[in-house]
Amino acid sequence: MNRLLILGPEKRTDTEIGILERSKEYFDTVLYVPLSSVRIEALGEKSIPYYKNTNLFDFDVVLTRIKRKDTDIGYVLLKLLENNGVHTPSAYKSVLYSYNKFLSPIFLKSKGLSTPKVYFATTRKAIEHLLPDLKYPVYLKLPYENKGSVYIDSCDSAKGVIDTIEKLSQPIFIQEIYPNSNPINILVIGKELFCIDDKNEKYTLTPEEKYTIRKASTLFETSFCQIKALKHNNHLVITSMNICPSINKYQDIFDEDLYDILCKQIAKTTEKHIKLNSVRRLFKILGAKK
Repeated sequence: MNRLLILGPEKRTDTEIGILERSKEYFDTVLYVPLSSVRIEALGEKSIPYYKNTNLFDFDVVLTRIKRKDTDIGYVLLKLLENNGVHTPSAYKSVLYSYNKFLSPIFLKSKGLSTPKVYFATTRKAIEHLLPDLKYPVYLKLPYENKGSVYIDSCDSAKGVIDTIEKLSQPIFIQEIYPNSNPINILVIGKELFCIDDKNEKYTLTPEEKYTIRKASTLFETSFCQIKALKHNNHLVITSMNICPSINKYQDIFDEDLYDILCKQIAKTTEKHIKLNSVRRLFKILGAKK
Protein backbone atom coordinates (compact mmCIF):
# COMPACT_ATOMS: atom_id res chain seq x y z
CA MET A 1 0.00 0.00 0.00
CA ASN A 2 1.06 3.60 -0.61
CA ARG A 3 0.67 7.20 0.52
CA LEU A 4 -2.42 9.22 -0.39
CA LEU A 5 -2.74 13.00 -0.16
CA ILE A 6 -6.22 14.55 -0.26
CA LEU A 7 -6.34 18.27 -1.03
CA GLY A 8 -9.68 19.91 -0.32
CA PRO A 9 -11.65 22.63 1.44
CA GLU A 10 -11.06 23.48 5.09
CA LYS A 11 -14.65 22.58 5.92
CA ARG A 12 -15.09 18.99 4.80
CA THR A 13 -18.30 17.81 3.16
CA ASP A 14 -19.77 14.33 3.57
CA THR A 15 -17.92 13.31 0.40
CA GLU A 16 -14.50 14.37 1.73
CA ILE A 17 -15.20 12.60 5.03
CA GLY A 18 -16.34 9.45 3.25
CA ILE A 19 -13.27 9.34 1.01
CA LEU A 20 -10.95 10.00 3.95
CA GLU A 21 -12.37 7.16 6.03
CA ARG A 22 -12.60 4.53 3.30
CA SER A 23 -9.18 5.31 1.76
CA LYS A 24 -7.48 4.22 5.01
CA GLU A 25 -8.31 0.64 4.02
CA TYR A 26 -6.28 0.94 0.81
CA PHE A 27 -3.33 3.19 1.71
CA ASP A 28 -0.65 3.01 4.41
CA THR A 29 -0.74 6.77 4.89
CA VAL A 30 -3.65 9.13 4.25
CA LEU A 31 -3.33 12.86 4.88
CA TYR A 32 -6.11 15.41 4.38
CA VAL A 33 -4.73 18.90 3.74
CA PRO A 34 -6.88 22.03 3.33
CA LEU A 35 -5.76 23.94 0.25
CA SER A 36 -5.67 27.08 2.39
CA SER A 37 -2.92 25.49 4.53
CA VAL A 38 -0.50 24.77 1.67
CA ARG A 39 2.51 26.96 0.96
CA ILE A 40 4.84 26.78 -2.04
CA GLU A 41 8.54 27.50 -1.62
CA ALA A 42 10.66 28.41 -4.64
CA LEU A 43 14.08 26.91 -3.95
CA GLY A 44 16.56 27.51 -6.74
CA GLU A 45 15.13 26.01 -9.92
CA LYS A 46 12.50 23.97 -8.08
CA SER A 47 9.22 24.94 -6.40
CA ILE A 48 8.12 22.65 -3.56
CA PRO A 49 4.65 22.53 -1.94
CA TYR A 50 4.55 22.09 1.84
CA TYR A 51 1.94 21.47 4.51
CA LYS A 52 3.59 22.58 7.75
CA ASN A 53 6.91 20.66 7.52
CA THR A 54 5.61 17.95 5.18
CA ASN A 55 6.90 17.94 1.61
CA LEU A 56 3.88 17.07 -0.54
CA PHE A 57 6.15 15.57 -3.20
CA ASP A 58 6.64 12.64 -0.79
CA PHE A 59 3.17 11.26 -1.57
CA ASP A 60 2.44 8.67 -4.25
CA VAL A 61 -0.98 10.00 -5.27
CA VAL A 62 -3.02 13.15 -4.75
CA LEU A 63 -6.82 13.28 -4.88
CA THR A 64 -8.06 16.84 -5.25
CA ARG A 65 -11.37 18.30 -4.13
CA ILE A 66 -10.94 21.72 -5.71
CA LYS A 67 -13.79 24.22 -5.46
CA ARG A 68 -14.17 27.09 -7.92
CA LYS A 69 -12.67 29.66 -5.53
CA ASP A 70 -9.50 27.54 -5.28
CA THR A 71 -9.00 27.19 -9.05
CA ASP A 72 -5.72 29.12 -9.21
CA ILE A 73 -3.92 27.43 -6.31
CA GLY A 74 -5.40 24.06 -7.27
CA TYR A 75 -4.12 24.32 -10.83
CA VAL A 76 -0.62 25.30 -9.72
CA LEU A 77 -0.40 22.60 -7.04
CA LEU A 78 -1.60 19.85 -9.36
CA LYS A 79 0.87 20.91 -12.05
CA LEU A 80 3.76 20.86 -9.56
CA LEU A 81 2.76 17.46 -8.17
CA GLU A 82 2.12 15.94 -11.59
CA ASN A 83 5.43 17.21 -12.99
CA ASN A 84 7.22 15.70 -10.00
CA GLY A 85 5.85 12.21 -10.66
CA VAL A 86 2.94 12.16 -8.18
CA HIS A 87 -0.08 10.27 -9.54
CA THR A 88 -3.05 12.58 -10.18
CA PRO A 89 -6.44 10.96 -10.98
CA SER A 90 -7.47 14.46 -12.08
CA ALA A 91 -4.72 16.16 -14.09
CA TYR A 92 -4.06 19.87 -13.65
CA LYS A 93 -5.76 20.70 -16.97
CA SER A 94 -9.01 19.24 -15.64
CA VAL A 95 -9.30 22.21 -13.26
CA LEU A 96 -9.59 24.58 -16.22
CA TYR A 97 -12.11 22.40 -18.04
CA SER A 98 -14.26 22.09 -14.92
CA TYR A 99 -14.53 25.77 -14.11
CA ASN A 100 -14.55 27.52 -17.48
CA LYS A 101 -17.95 27.25 -19.14
CA PHE A 102 -16.59 28.46 -22.49
CA LEU A 103 -13.37 26.45 -22.70
CA SER A 104 -15.03 23.05 -22.15
CA PRO A 105 -17.55 23.08 -25.04
CA ILE A 106 -15.02 24.57 -27.46
CA PHE A 107 -12.46 21.92 -26.52
CA LEU A 108 -14.89 18.99 -26.73
CA LYS A 109 -16.31 20.19 -30.03
CA SER A 110 -12.78 20.27 -31.50
CA LYS A 111 -12.48 16.58 -30.52
CA GLY A 112 -15.69 15.54 -32.24
CA LEU A 113 -18.15 15.49 -29.31
CA SER A 114 -21.51 17.25 -29.37
CA THR A 115 -21.81 20.34 -27.18
CA PRO A 116 -24.25 23.27 -27.10
CA LYS A 117 -23.58 26.19 -29.41
CA VAL A 118 -21.98 28.97 -27.35
CA TYR A 119 -21.06 32.62 -27.79
CA PHE A 120 -18.51 34.53 -25.74
CA ALA A 121 -17.46 38.18 -25.66
CA THR A 122 -16.09 40.70 -23.20
CA THR A 123 -18.31 43.60 -24.33
CA ARG A 124 -21.85 44.11 -25.60
CA LYS A 125 -20.46 45.80 -28.72
CA ALA A 126 -18.73 42.59 -29.75
CA ILE A 127 -21.86 40.45 -29.56
CA GLU A 128 -24.92 42.67 -30.00
CA HIS A 129 -25.13 42.17 -33.79
CA LEU A 130 -25.76 38.46 -33.15
CA LEU A 131 -28.68 38.98 -30.78
CA PRO A 132 -31.48 39.45 -33.38
CA ASP A 133 -30.47 36.22 -35.15
CA LEU A 134 -30.20 33.93 -32.11
CA LYS A 135 -32.69 31.09 -31.82
CA TYR A 136 -34.46 31.90 -28.55
CA PRO A 137 -34.75 30.87 -25.79
CA VAL A 138 -31.09 30.82 -24.68
CA TYR A 139 -29.15 30.81 -21.42
CA LEU A 140 -27.04 33.81 -20.53
CA LYS A 141 -24.38 32.85 -17.99
CA LEU A 142 -21.46 34.12 -15.98
CA PRO A 143 -18.66 31.90 -17.39
CA TYR A 144 -16.60 31.71 -14.20
CA GLU A 145 -19.40 31.17 -11.68
CA ASN A 146 -21.38 28.09 -10.63
CA LYS A 147 -24.57 30.10 -10.43
CA GLY A 148 -25.85 33.02 -12.44
CA SER A 149 -27.65 31.45 -15.42
CA VAL A 150 -30.54 33.52 -16.78
CA TYR A 151 -33.24 32.17 -19.10
CA ILE A 152 -33.65 34.60 -22.01
CA ASP A 153 -36.67 34.36 -24.31
CA SER A 154 -36.20 37.37 -26.61
CA CYS A 155 -33.69 39.78 -28.13
CA ASP A 156 -34.94 42.67 -25.97
CA SER A 157 -34.52 40.62 -22.79
CA ALA A 158 -30.99 39.66 -23.84
CA LYS A 159 -30.00 43.30 -24.35
CA GLY A 160 -31.20 44.26 -20.87
CA VAL A 161 -29.36 41.45 -19.11
CA ILE A 162 -26.18 42.03 -21.12
CA ASP A 163 -26.20 45.69 -20.08
CA THR A 164 -26.28 44.61 -16.43
CA ILE A 165 -23.50 42.05 -16.87
CA GLU A 166 -21.29 44.56 -18.66
CA LYS A 167 -21.71 47.03 -15.79
CA LEU A 168 -20.45 44.29 -13.45
CA SER A 169 -17.32 43.94 -15.64
CA GLN A 170 -18.24 40.33 -16.39
CA PRO A 171 -17.71 38.56 -19.74
CA ILE A 172 -20.83 37.71 -21.73
CA PHE A 173 -21.57 34.02 -22.29
CA ILE A 174 -24.59 32.75 -24.21
CA GLN A 175 -25.53 29.08 -24.61
CA GLU A 176 -28.25 27.62 -26.80
CA ILE A 177 -31.10 25.62 -25.26
CA TYR A 178 -32.41 22.26 -26.43
CA PRO A 179 -36.15 22.54 -25.63
CA ASN A 180 -37.07 18.86 -26.10
CA SER A 181 -34.07 17.31 -24.37
CA ASN A 182 -33.70 15.26 -21.20
CA PRO A 183 -30.91 16.22 -18.75
CA ILE A 184 -28.83 13.45 -17.20
CA ASN A 185 -25.96 13.46 -14.69
CA ILE A 186 -23.18 10.89 -14.76
CA LEU A 187 -20.77 10.15 -11.92
CA VAL A 188 -17.53 8.82 -13.43
CA ILE A 189 -15.26 6.60 -11.31
CA GLY A 190 -12.64 5.17 -13.62
CA LYS A 191 -14.53 3.03 -16.16
CA GLU A 192 -17.59 2.81 -13.91
CA LEU A 193 -20.49 5.12 -14.82
CA PHE A 194 -23.44 5.90 -12.53
CA CYS A 195 -26.14 7.82 -14.34
CA ILE A 196 -29.33 9.48 -13.08
CA ASP A 197 -32.00 11.55 -14.80
CA ASP A 198 -33.62 14.84 -13.77
CA LYS A 199 -35.98 12.91 -11.45
CA ASN A 200 -33.01 11.42 -9.58
CA GLU A 201 -33.79 7.98 -10.93
CA LYS A 202 -31.36 5.49 -12.47
CA TYR A 203 -30.79 5.99 -16.16
CA THR A 204 -29.36 3.17 -18.28
CA LEU A 205 -26.79 4.42 -20.76
CA THR A 206 -26.56 2.83 -24.19
CA PRO A 207 -23.15 1.50 -25.34
CA GLU A 208 -22.79 4.57 -27.57
CA GLU A 209 -23.60 6.90 -24.67
CA LYS A 210 -21.08 5.12 -22.44
CA TYR A 211 -18.45 5.60 -25.12
CA THR A 212 -19.26 9.32 -25.32
CA ILE A 213 -19.00 9.84 -21.55
CA ARG A 214 -15.76 7.87 -21.24
CA LYS A 215 -14.27 9.77 -24.16
CA ALA A 216 -15.25 13.07 -22.52
CA SER A 217 -13.69 12.14 -19.15
CA THR A 218 -10.52 11.00 -20.94
CA LEU A 219 -10.32 14.29 -22.84
CA PHE A 220 -10.94 16.18 -19.59
CA GLU A 221 -8.01 14.16 -18.14
CA THR A 222 -9.87 12.98 -15.06
CA SER A 223 -11.04 9.57 -13.87
CA PHE A 224 -13.27 10.97 -11.11
CA CYS A 225 -15.85 13.61 -12.00
CA GLN A 226 -19.48 14.37 -12.71
CA ILE A 227 -20.50 15.02 -16.30
CA LYS A 228 -23.75 16.76 -17.18
CA ALA A 229 -25.35 16.01 -20.52
CA LEU A 230 -28.58 16.31 -22.48
CA LYS A 231 -30.28 13.46 -24.34
CA HIS A 232 -31.30 15.16 -27.59
CA ASN A 233 -32.43 13.46 -30.80
CA ASN A 234 -31.14 10.10 -29.54
CA HIS A 235 -27.61 11.26 -28.81
CA LEU A 236 -25.78 12.97 -25.94
CA VAL A 237 -24.80 16.62 -25.82
CA ILE A 238 -22.16 17.30 -23.15
CA THR A 239 -22.87 20.53 -21.24
CA SER A 240 -20.34 20.59 -18.36
CA MET A 241 -17.95 18.70 -16.09
CA ASN A 242 -17.34 18.99 -12.35
CA ILE A 243 -14.11 17.62 -10.80
CA CYS A 244 -15.51 17.97 -7.28
CA PRO A 245 -18.65 15.80 -7.38
CA SER A 246 -20.76 14.75 -4.42
CA ILE A 247 -21.06 11.00 -3.98
CA ASN A 248 -23.82 10.45 -1.41
CA LYS A 249 -26.77 11.09 -3.73
CA TYR A 250 -25.50 8.54 -6.23
CA GLN A 251 -24.69 6.07 -3.47
CA ASP A 252 -28.25 6.25 -2.11
CA ILE A 253 -29.80 5.81 -5.56
CA PHE A 254 -27.58 2.93 -6.68
CA ASP A 255 -27.30 1.31 -3.24
CA GLU A 256 -23.62 0.57 -3.82
CA ASP A 257 -20.52 1.46 -1.80
CA LEU A 258 -19.18 4.06 -4.21
CA TYR A 259 -16.52 5.19 -1.73
CA ASP A 260 -15.07 1.70 -1.80
CA ILE A 261 -15.21 1.59 -5.61
CA LEU A 262 -13.45 4.97 -5.81
CA CYS A 263 -10.69 4.22 -3.30
CA LYS A 264 -10.05 0.76 -4.75
CA GLN A 265 -9.77 2.29 -8.23
CA ILE A 266 -7.33 4.98 -7.06
CA ALA A 267 -5.19 2.39 -5.27
CA LYS A 268 -5.06 0.24 -8.41
CA THR A 269 -4.08 3.09 -10.75
CA THR A 270 -1.50 4.32 -8.23
CA GLU A 271 0.23 0.92 -8.28
CA LYS A 272 0.36 1.03 -12.08
CA HIS A 273 1.71 4.58 -11.99
CA ILE A 274 4.48 3.68 -9.53
CA LYS A 275 5.58 0.68 -11.62
CA LEU A 276 5.59 2.74 -14.81
CA ASN A 277 7.63 5.49 -13.15
CA SER A 278 10.15 2.90 -11.92
CA VAL A 279 10.63 1.62 -15.47
CA ARG A 280 11.03 5.17 -16.78
CA ARG A 281 13.64 5.97 -14.13
CA LEU A 282 15.54 2.78 -14.99
CA PHE A 283 15.65 3.64 -18.69
CA LYS A 284 16.74 7.18 -17.81
CA ILE A 285 19.61 5.85 -15.66
CA LEU A 286 20.68 3.35 -18.34
CA GLY A 287 20.52 6.06 -20.97
CA ALA A 288 22.70 8.38 -18.89
CA LYS A 289 25.38 5.68 -18.51
CA LYS A 290 25.79 5.21 -22.27
